[in-house]
Amino acid sequence: MQRIIINQLGPIEHCVLLVNDFIICTGPQAAGKSTVAKSIFFFKNLRNILLTQFKKRIFWVGDSGVKPSYQPFQQEFFKEVRLNFLQGFGSSWCMSPKMYLEYYYAPNFSKTGRGVTQLYH
Repeated sequence: MQRIIINQLGPIEHCVLLVNDFIICTGPQAAGKSTVAKSIFFFKNLRNILLTQFKKRIFWVGDSGVKPSYQPFQQEFFKEVRLNFLQGFGSSWCMSPKMYLEYYYAPNFSKTGRGVTQLYH
């Protein structure tokens, strides 16, 4: 069972949510429904970012015939993850230093976004 933990992000103080194939979120305006949806999308999209980085390095074909020099893979991947985060949530400057996101893809496999605000300052 997949689950997400959101701590001090937007209007959400703390939330632990089981992620199923189908989720219905209801509540008043500015309660955090979109924040939950964006957080789930952020973690689900990491696979796409990773595959894009691999494809870019392996299957690149350009007009000049010269393959561009890339930064180390991990650095390039984190750059894309950071951009994805900023596109979804905006600047992290005003976020709490205690903010973190954690996503469990399977019972013993998680990806933590702890300290993500420090990463982007």
